[in-house]
Amino acid sequence: CMNNMKQIALAMHCYHDAYKSFPPAYVADESGRPMHSWRVLILPFLEQQPLFEQYNFDEPWDSPANRALEDLMPEAYRCPSNVSSNLCETDYAMIVGPGTLFDGTEPTKISDILDGTSNTLLCVEATGSGIHWMEPRDLDFEQFSFQINGAAGFGIGSSHPGGANAAMCDGSVHFLGETLDPSTLKRLITIGDGEPVGDF
Repeated sequence: CMNNMKQIALAMHCYHDAYKSFPPAYVADESGRPMHSWRVLILPFLEQQPLFEQYNFDEPWDSPANRALEDLMPEAYRCPSNVSSNLCETDYAMIVGPGTLFDGTEPTKISDILDGTSNTLLCVEATGSGIHWMEPRDLDFEQFSFQINGAAGFGIGSSHPGGANAAMCDGSVHFLGETLDPSTLKRLITIGDGEPVGDF
C-alpha cells in the first residue's frame, strides 16, 4: 500500500514537471459538471499510456465507452489489504475543497503550498468511500471526518489496523495513527494557514 502511494506521489510530481502544476481534482464540462478525475489524468505517469489513450475525454467518465475500461483499474489504485469484491473502487483519494491542495478545477503549484510540502497531504487512503477509480469525486473537506478509520466515506480510512497511509506533497509516505489529533490532521490538509503542524 505504501508503495502504491509512492507511485501515485511520483506520478503527481511527474505531472507537475510536465504541466507546471499538480492535476486539478477534476476536469469539468462547460456547465461546470465534473467529467474526469485526476486519477485518469495521471495515467501516463503511472506507465498506463495505452489505457489513457483508450479513455474518451469527449464523454463523461461513466459513458458506456469509458465504463468499458473500468475493469482495467491500475494496481496502484487498490490497497493489497482490501479484500472487497468491488474491483472498480479506488482506495486512494484527495481531500478537496477551499483551502486545500485541490479546489475543483483549479490546479495548484508547489509554490502555492505555503505550509511546506512535507507538512501538506497530497493523497490519502479512502477505503470504503465507494469512489469508482474513474469517478471525478474525492473526500470533501467541508464534510470531512477528522477521525482516521472513522465514518466510511467521510474521512481517511483503510484496511490497516491502527491507522492509514498518506502521501505528502514532498513525495514521502507516512502512516497516520488513529490517535492523531484532529486539529493536526486539519493543519496537514490546508496549504496556507501558517500554523505549525508539529509531530504526526
